[in-house]
Amino acid sequence: MSQRLLEEITARLVSTTAHAERLRTQLTEAEDDLDRLRAAEQVVKEILTEVPAAEQACSAGQDPADMPTPV
Repeated sequence: MSQRLLEEITARLVSTTAHAERLRTQLTEAEDDLDRLRAAEQVVKEILTEVPAAEQACSAGQDPADMPTPV
């Protein structure tokens, strides 16, 4: 009986290890997605900040292309 118990524990260990590895992979993929989304959000915020300045320049008769590029 103890041999059967040991085999069951080993089988569960193998199964749980595989499951944990799948979860680690999913977590890594989700973290990569979050990084890309954060970068995209930052770019959009920067663009939206620049748009009102360009609109003001146009209404003041300036060429937005002559405006300094934000760093």
